[in-house]
Amino acid sequence: MRSSVFVATALMFGCGDSAIDPAAFDAEGALDTADAGEVDSDGGTDDTATDETFVAAWYTLEADVVVADGAGSTTDAAVELVAVDAELAVDERPCSLDLSSLAVAPSPTDAENAGLLAWWTVGVPGGDDCVPDGVPATLGFGIGQLDVEVRARLGTVDLEDEAEDLYGAWLSADDGATVFPFGYTTAPADVSDVALASGAYALRPLLLLALPAPE
Repeated sequence: MRSSVFVATALMFGCGDSAIDPAAFDAEGALDTADAGEVDSDGGTDDTATDETFVAAWYTLEADVVVADGAGSTTDAAVELVAVDAELAVDERPCSLDLSSLAVAPSPTDAENAGLLAWWTVGVPGGDDCVPDGVPATLGFGIGQLDVEVRARLGTVDLEDEAEDLYGAWLSADDGATVFPFGYTTAPADVSDVALASGAYALRPLLLLALPAPE
């Protein structure tokens, strides 16, 4: 189930298995990324002026989790919030979320189209400099079927030929009322014929969620 809670860009992450490369973003005309510069006191434009303050406009998630006996686990997990500004630059500050709040949870009931196989929730600390305003206090994320929107963008990470071996990465910012396909999930090398084999899974982003406009 999806709703306007999730406003995804038609943008693409060009990321490796463990890092995001800001230079690989492709706006596809969705955003004007031209640098307008700053207006000087004479009314001209100072092309050399830069704003060193990062202001997030989008966010997404990156995670490494473990599945044991067909179910999610909190062992050896890592979850990171990724913030992106209006010009598609990624905030380079690491923003690892507190794993003491990480929990295995039931999959959202209204997410049949996601084919969810495992689901987690994690708390987002308030007052942390790396967390943009507007990110909810709790995020849900999980492993499910590979969404067609994500599949269409696998070429940006050179995985188009491996689509059949990938799962989908799904995210919820409203306590599971809606879920959004934010990326793909790599599986263990020794995947068996079970629905979700035991081992380590890497959830990597290809789509962004818009932060709410400041009030």
